[in-house]
Amino acid sequence: MCDAPVFAAYDVTPEQWSDFSNTANITEEHVGWLDPATDPTPPYVLIYSRSQENLHRTGALAAKVTTDFKGASYADMYTFPELTCKDEEISNRLISAYFLVLDAQSSKDRQVVLINKTLGSLYIDEADDVQITNDGKDDTVWMKHRIPYEKVAFFCLVRESHPGDEGDEFLQNMTKETIEGL
Repeated sequence: MCDAPVFAAYDVTPEQWSDFSNTANITEEHVGWLDPATDPTPPYVLIYSRSQENLHRTGALAAKVTTDFKGASYADMYTFPELTCKDEEISNRLISAYFLVLDAQSSKDRQVVLINKTLGSLYIDEADDVQITNDGKDDTVWMKHRIPYEKVAFFCLVRESHPGDEGDEFLQNMTKETIEGL
């Protein structure tokens, strides 16, 4: 599995990071087996500084991290890794189709925001609900989900292996072409 960028939209304590990364970790239960040679660190990279150079998987935090991403837009977060990461191997391991955001609400409700992009078309169905269809059009559709920590690993695995099959249980918003609408 590739590593998912997790942006800190608030200052994160070691306990808060441990709660998220251990609860959302990929386990043998999710994939049916784990390669013993695989790095046991959960596949998440905590991004909290605009000058951050270490984009390896984040293990335990030694101290509270102060974030530079308070009030940052999702568009700003989305472009950050590609603008900053100079190491091609790490860049190739970072997921670019989606990213996660730990916000101030996360420490209270134990849910993380997941922003992903996909191709398709938005339309309104008979019940006036916004739907997405994969009709071969090359429209970019951005989606915002709010997912409980214990469901993140499964959701991300489905998102990577079968995009579009993750369902809308945690979907909060969709917008076409621009991430700014989230």
